[in-house]
Amino acid sequence: MTAAPAFTVAEMVRATGGTLVIGDPTQSIRVGGTGGSARGPRAHRISIDSRTLRRGDVFFAIKGERFDGHCYLNESLKRGAAACFVSNLPEDLAVSSTAYGAIIRVADSKKALGDLALAYREKYGSEVRRAGISGSCGKTTVKEMTAQILRGAWPTVQSPGNFNNDIGCPLSIFRILPEHRFGVFEIGASAPNEVGRLARIVAPHAAAVTNISLEHTATFGTLDQIAAGESEILDELPPGGTAVLPRDDSYYEFLKSRVGSGRTALNFGFSPDANVSASRVSLWPGPVSFRLTHRDGSAGGRVIEERDCVLPVPGRFNVANACAAAALCLALGTSLERIAAGLAEYRPPAMRFEVLTLKNNAVLVNDSYNANPGSMRSSLESFVDAFPNRRLGAVLGDMLELGEISRREHQLLGKYLAGLPFEKILLHGPQSRFTYEGAKSHFAGEKSISYCPDRETLMREAEHLVQPGNAVLFKASRGVRLEEIVERLTEKFGAGLRV
Repeated sequence: MTAAPAFTVAEMVRATGGTLVIGDPTQSIRVGGTGGSARGPRAHRISIDSRTLRRGDVFFAIKGERFDGHCYLNESLKRGAAACFVSNLPEDLAVSSTAYGAIIRVADSKKALGDLALAYREKYGSEVRRAGISGSCGKTTVKEMTAQILRGAWPTVQSPGNFNNDIGCPLSIFRILPEHRFGVFEIGASAPNEVGRLARIVAPHAAAVTNISLEHTATFGTLDQIAAGESEILDELPPGGTAVLPRDDSYYEFLKSRVGSGRTALNFGFSPDANVSASRVSLWPGPVSFRLTHRDGSAGGRVIEERDCVLPVPGRFNVANACAAAALCLALGTSLERIAAGLAEYRPPAMRFEVLTLKNNAVLVNDSYNANPGSMRSSLESFVDAFPNRRLGAVLGDMLELGEISRREHQLLGKYLAGLPFEKILLHGPQSRFTYEGAKSHFAGEKSISYCPDRETLMREAEHLVQPGNAVLFKASRGVRLEEIVERLTEKFGAGLRV
């Protein structure tokens, strides 16, 4: 395996604006890459969890909602941490200069993690062409599609899983190695200025905003404020960089106005005016197919190239995600031929419109990773389009972090559900009571929609719903943990084919 790139302790102190409390400033410490061990490959050598720390790692003591890493500083040093970043020194700290690693005191250990990641990217990632992805919905899927396309031909690094916040995004940067040609990084946020901060760490050559919809309104604010926050990624594009924007989004013109001079804007969507568009979309029977067209920016849009594409995942929203990934890859210099080949090889991450066929011929669609009003509607519409030959059911839970608009949005969801061809809908979670309120007066039969106050009731009702010939969608915010219900159902009925 490739040796992990390194910093000296002095370099780490300068990068984070810290103070060396103890340690040798000339000591060289490996801080990134994919170093391995007998237990398997390492994603990085940075640790925020003393329980999984290994000898030689760099430990950041971060204070979270439930745990404070400073309480585990002694344990981390005893485990062999090469360096520890702390915001304060615990009273029970007992070290010797000969037996323990360096200790660096910083004003904010979480910010220091990002500062060191930025320095790492500047030192080891300068030749890596980087894509950054922000937006309200679809970031992880677009990231995975983009990485799938690129790594089919070139060494490519990407954010693992949903590593997109102020901890996960910096940790992803430490995966970069000098031999990588491309890097694809997801940038998430729940409040203003967070996208900008993470985008400065990534410094993308091509930056995509997937869409703008209601999300994290408890902390992000209004839809206009969400659009302003997600567009912060565009401010970090270098001269000659490319902004990839959703042509069909109501905030398209606003996003376009945020693209600075000397940068290029490339848009995507179903509109025939889009630079990268999908047409002739066939959702049923699968696999999904469409014509991908690349147009220049001239009046009327001259066609540069077209290619027929196959996407082995259902959903019209996934076609939109594929267009976003295609536009990002074109911005990075990839051919349409390679894009079509990569999309055909794409497989979705777990819990993102993941299709499971049970042994009794029922179909479960596990889209339970997260939910907001926009993604909930897209998922429901795509689910209906994907299974026109089956009886449809849904198990839906709360959309969290909506703040003061939560009640209204759940009630509006209930009214929206009444216009869809579902035979049965189960609702679960405190906020979903409002969905039930909004829905019950609009359904022809009271038995078409039920509120399940506890998980055992939900499980019992879900078992009745999972019948041969039925297709059932599971969708909620991550905190509702609907994936546990999916797991119990697959155990009970037997998992057949995972699409």
